[in-house]
Amino acid sequence: MYPSFLPNNADIIIVGAGISGMTAAFYILEKEPTLTVLVLEAKQRIGGRTLSTPLRIDENNFRSYDLGGQFISSSQVHLSDLIHKLGLELVRPLKKTGKTIWNLDKNKITPVTENPLDLKTLPERLELLKFFEKIYRMGKEVTLNNPHSIPNSKQLDMESMESFIKKHLSSASAQNFMRHVIRTSCGIEPSQLTVLYYLALCNATDGAENQFLLDDGGAKELWIRGGADSICQRIASSIGRDYIKVNDPVIEILRDDFQVIIETENKTYTSKYVIISIPPKEILDITFTPPLSSSRVNLLHAIDCGYLIKFVITYEKAFWKEKGFSGDIVGCGKYGGHGPIHACYDITYDKWPALTGYIASNDALEQPPETYQQDVLSQLAKYFGDEALHPLEYFEKSWLDEPYIYNCLMNCPGFSNMDIFHELRRPVGRMFWAGTETATHWNGYMGGAVQAGYRAAIEVLYDFRPQLLTIEDIHFVNSRKQRKRKLTTTLIAYGTDWKVILSAIILLGVVVYNRRKVFYNN
Repeated sequence: MYPSFLPNNADIIIVGAGISGMTAAFYILEKEPTLTVLVLEAKQRIGGRTLSTPLRIDENNFRSYDLGGQFISSSQVHLSDLIHKLGLELVRPLKKTGKTIWNLDKNKITPVTENPLDLKTLPERLELLKFFEKIYRMGKEVTLNNPHSIPNSKQLDMESMESFIKKHLSSASAQNFMRHVIRTSCGIEPSQLTVLYYLALCNATDGAENQFLLDDGGAKELWIRGGADSICQRIASSIGRDYIKVNDPVIEILRDDFQVIIETENKTYTSKYVIISIPPKEILDITFTPPLSSSRVNLLHAIDCGYLIKFVITYEKAFWKEKGFSGDIVGCGKYGGHGPIHACYDITYDKWPALTGYIASNDALEQPPETYQQDVLSQLAKYFGDEALHPLEYFEKSWLDEPYIYNCLMNCPGFSNMDIFHELRRPVGRMFWAGTETATHWNGYMGGAVQAGYRAAIEVLYDFRPQLLTIEDIHFVNSRKQRKRKLTTTLIAYGTDWKVILSAIILLGVVVYNRRKVFYNN
């Protein structure tokens, strides 16, 4: 250990200037402005997994669009509170109209109604709705704090979601839709995801359907005008940019009972406490003295990282709407016969047409293209016509190539790791942990990043200046706004097709009947 006579550079040092780390800094200084807080960032910019860039919206004007985290749910109470404090403005997308492109079958393209779950046949719809109900009921008892509270939890932690989907869904369309939901939510294949973790994720989002629905409480309900990275920019202005050191990667963290010493490529810093708020895999690049526990290290090695690439395209006009399409695409996930698009969403606002979505990068390709632009535009042209080939601007962001991040969207635990997954957020001496993966509500999302930042700040203050905290502070960090679950009526709201209404009525009967059965042993 280095000698303790080194002067402290800050009371608290935060490693990582993404949303979670910046939230921790903001909340600490909100509670006690006299504390000195220093934020260290390895990259040349702040914002972490958020990044906004100006794209052309006409010949002379540009507007910011998100290349990273973008969508927000009103049920993410910690993020909503922070947005309000920062004075940011939320955008609610236009109500969806027109048909959605259903591209879950490589052999054909199927435009479906405004209802995103309008499967071809009534039995398929009922089967999928029953599956959502099953996931919801099982997940109600599975939390990230206590994942082993249900029967067969150990087995579920060894079973993949791919196996679970095949076991409980017989329809190919329903199976592919669930694969689409998981890939879009987590960025990895269902075969890489354990059932137990997905149940805990569904608990944290109040149901699997919240991960794709666009209505009140859904994951894609809102976004921030000006871009999501304005969260970190506003916080940086609030706490003072002189207290944020960019382009300064941490290489070693040493600690004893009195202080923490942080070695970066450029300098040595000392503090009383440190909050580490970086993607889990990047923690492995830091040397710790004393070393981290073997269980935590094994967990970090076992984590699977998301592989999706995001694109944004601006156009002169929303020609897809003129042809009766919503602009949304539900894709099959792999680079197949139709092209690389996995998911697409219309993000037109203020009358400026734009599409955004995800490309499923394919490890099977020996040499993936440097850009998927031509393939993406050609695929859109198949759906919406040749006007798709002539955008004002096209931009794609491969987060797999982003230094110190290397993933999109989530970092998910490997098989049989839920026993120790909580270690990601367990303090170690004077080291505390943030980052969206350590959240207990909306983990993996921006809402989870904010909750984790608040929680880490409270943990540090409780150890350092407990008199600053109130009971309301502790209650707030654990609070959640549960969306009143009304899956069937929500689906009806997308369209009043008589088949959908009949499906909802039959499903209600199925739910009542199944309440008398033990779901876990079906």
